Amino acid sequence: PVGGVLFMIEEASSFYKQELFFRATFATTLNCVMLFLILTPLNGGDFPVNEYKIGALQAKGVCDFGKITTLGSYNILDIALFAILGVLMGLFAALFNHTNKLLTQWRQKYVTNPSRRMAEAVVVAIVTATVCFVCSYSDAWCADIDNLNIGKHASDYLSSFNCAEGQYNEAATLFLQQLDRTVAALVHTEDPDTFSATTLLLYFVIVWGLACWTYGIAIPSGLFIPSIAIGAVGGRLFGLVVSQSLYKHIFDDVNSNHHHVQACALVGGAAFLGGTTRMTVSIVMISLSTIEDYAFLVPIMVGILSAKLTGDAFNEGLYDIHIKLQGITTFLEHEPTCLSRRTKRSLVASDLMVQPVVLQVVESCAVITRILATTRYNGFPVVDDRGLFRGTILRSQLSVMLLERQRSQQTERDEFLSHSDFLQYYPRFPRVKDLPPNEDIDGCMLDLEHVLNGSALTVTSDTHAHRVYRLFRHLGVRHLPVLTPRGAVWQQGAAHEVVGIITRKDLHTLESEET
Repeated sequence: PVGGVLFMIEEASSFYKQELFFRATFATTLNCVMLFLILTPLNGGDFPVNEYKIGALQAKGVCDFGKITTLGSYNILDIALFAILGVLMGLFAALFNHTNKLLTQWRQKYVTNPSRRMAEAVVVAIVTATVCFVCSYSDAWCADIDNLNIGKHASDYLSSFNCAEGQYNEAATLFLQQLDRTVAALVHTEDPDTFSATTLLLYFVIVWGLACWTYGIAIPSGLFIPSIAIGAVGGRLFGLVVSQSLYKHIFDDVNSNHHHVQACALVGGAAFLGGTTRMTVSIVMISLSTIEDYAFLVPIMVGILSAKLTGDAFNEGLYDIHIKLQGITTFLEHEPTCLSRRTKRSLVASDLMVQPVVLQVVESCAVITRILATTRYNGFPVVDDRGLFRGTILRSQLSVMLLERQRSQQTERDEFLSHSDFLQYYPRFPRVKDLPPNEDIDGCMLDLEHVLNGSALTVTSDTHAHRVYRLFRHLGVRHLPVLTPRGAVWQQGAAHEVVGIITRKDLHTLESEET
């Protein structure tokens, strides 16, 4: 539950309130309780309520690598190596994000209709199954379990596919098991000879490519577990090189009791996931929850921070990349790059605004219907007959007023609508196709005075872009009218004219236009 809430705060919210924080905590906690109720009998436990006793909730979650009892300790030299491992995972994660971005742009151009998207998903499934089976089939990957210095608990994660009794298959352990068991095998087997460097390198290259190809196709493919698996293999390969070269020949006496392949697999998995998503706190909490060992808090944090800083030097996180490619304007970054460049001139509201679509306080129904049909704005500035700003009105309010006007069959100005009249349509407000045709509302007028927001948030044309951006991100603003005084200077009680409007979409295009 804690990791889910932290994920929401760190990645999925531009702004949040205390109430939202409580709702997220309640939802994630309820989700975990229901998940445990379902998994407990499936995992061999007693159902929570039966005729004999009240059973315990024995499930630990869908992704649980188990407590690692042979992880060992670490020292300051290990911390430096974990930082180097984080840098390497950050480089591979940045390359992963860039490659997936190119693939997604190709999909948006060529894989457009449902049949092509379905065909791509089928091809990916066939290629993935074929490659994993072919890579694991050879008996050349078989080795004797008795030759390994591992415990009985660790040997349970090894696969004996196509091998004789008493042997295990290195490639099948990685390719043919669920990804969570693959990661568990990497972090639980303390013997460095359990997996050869050739097997680890082969798995890293193939799964890196398959995961990069899979993310973004027309299936709900995940990112967390594949990223952890890729990073764990890369980390184990790094630990294998370190343990067989640096520590074995130089620092043998100092670190003889350290299981570096396990520790590097654990840190590498968290670092690669942090490098792809560019999240930190939530990844640390989720990683620690899967191993039930908080002793490795510092190494995991060092690896994740190193991977994030390295990845940020090249591109954005994968979630942010896909949000921009899909044109989603709901989420805003913490700070656009162009606003933090000191060499650039200071941007103001007039550089961001676009020409507004303005409504009169008393407006024709036909004009309102045409504006709603030809624009996608969520809000509109309202001015009086002198062109002075009076407030803003929402698209949903206009559609409700038009529909209610048709039902009332009035020819005079619209009657006053109460707040409850608008709530009865929430959350499915009338769409453009639901509005009455022009011949049914020909000649009618709507008085917007009683509905408009007369205290709407506004800015002046010379307001700094930093302040505009913070208003959108921290207050959840969707549109912001830009005003200027009627006259030469500002004064108390001065009348204001609307010269532009800024939307979230304008802020999303800000950086691309500046560069």
